[in-house]
Amino acid sequence: HGRIGPFIVTEPMVLGHEAAGTVVECGAAVGHLTQGQRVCMEPGLPDPTSKAARLGMYNVDPAVRFWATPPVHGCLTPEVIHPAGYTFPIPDHLSFAEGAMVEPLAVGVHAAQQARIKPGDLAVVMGAGPIGMPVQPVPVDIVGLQAKEARVRTIFRYANVYDRAIALMASGKIDLKPLISGTFPFSRSIEAFGRAVEARPTDVKLQIELPQ
Repeated sequence: HGRIGPFIVTEPMVLGHEAAGTVVECGAAVGHLTQGQRVCMEPGLPDPTSKAARLGMYNVDPAVRFWATPPVHGCLTPEVIHPAGYTFPIPDHLSFAEGAMVEPLAVGVHAAQQARIKPGDLAVVMGAGPIGMPVQPVPVDIVGLQAKEARVRTIFRYANVYDRAIALMASGKIDLKPLISGTFPFSRSIEAFGRAVEARPTDVKLQIELPQ
């Protein structure tokens, strides 16, 4: 029992939302995936009939169900059932460890896309942790922004960028292996979470590997 953010947790919950694995079985209507194929999964599932989804902005759908966000269980289990439309093949030369990194990379790709960043542009990255911004309110100099006609663009997770993120990794243009600071077998999961709580300055991503 406990409290996570604005949610009250009343029962044990499965964690994990960044994952890669092997397809065990496909539904009869699935055409782009086959049994035994190596894949990674997008963890947020919107309501396909919502206005946000129909506009291609399914990430901001208020009804989106996201792994490990109460009351939705996460993917730290031997098997998950997941829609084919949010399941993406990964090439053989990318490891499962790299496949699990597609999810956080997608946030950066989405941000770069929304900011219209081009090769050769100069950018400054600020924020707490590998991705996010500080959770406390921060002062904003509106007059200063006006004086420069600066534009502010926010993002929430990502949408329609998994294919591009995988392609960037597969081509070698982005190498995320140095960001994987440690890998733990499932039997040492508690130790892995304890290590994460330590927040070592040299740690970026810690991964848990389930038996194949």
